[in-house]
Amino acid sequence: MTPTSGNARNCYRLSGIEEAAKSARGIVVPIDDFSYREVRIPGGKTLKTADVHSLILDCDVFINAPVLKHHSSTHLSIAMKNMMGIVKNRMEYHLTGLDQCIADFCLYRKPDLNVVDAYRVLMSQGPSGPSNPQSANVQMKKTLLMSKDIVAVDAAAARIFGKDPEDIGYIKIAHAQKIGNMNLKELKIVTFAM
Repeated sequence: MTPTSGNARNCYRLSGIEEAAKSARGIVVPIDDFSYREVRIPGGKTLKTADVHSLILDCDVFINAPVLKHHSSTHLSIAMKNMMGIVKNRMEYHLTGLDQCIADFCLYRKPDLNVVDAYRVLMSQGPSGPSNPQSANVQMKKTLLMSKDIVAVDAAAARIFGKDPEDIGYIKIAHAQKIGNMNLKELKIVTFAM
């Protein structure tokens, strides 16, 4: 077991997230300190209910800030996949259809804004990476993506990674369920270079 595996407090401390949040006067709440409430998923094909963190249910603004990386089960972990972190019963997703459940949950609540960190991207052996961090296949993409449309931001991030959004199950399903739009040619995309 790695020092962060199953231990959110260690992960926050070792990654520098805790120190950064505190210096910005933020509060870090480890996942084991949350209470959960069951919600119904309207229109969910597989996922009908989910136990969701109370802080998410009670917040005024919800900003989703995932890191783009490889994932052994879903090919990529981006904004929609990151939403599994606010659900207590997420292991059920793996038993009943991971891609469909990821898409279904977005029918309940989409974030107000998605900010995808695609700066330093783990290209293989994700989500946690290899046991030897020096052997990690990491590429510098130096990109930050933002959108209210969770499907569009995932589609754009998939392209940054080098994948076709059509090949990522939960992106294709969410597009078909009209959760958002994966057809980037239909969207107004603004880019800034630094």
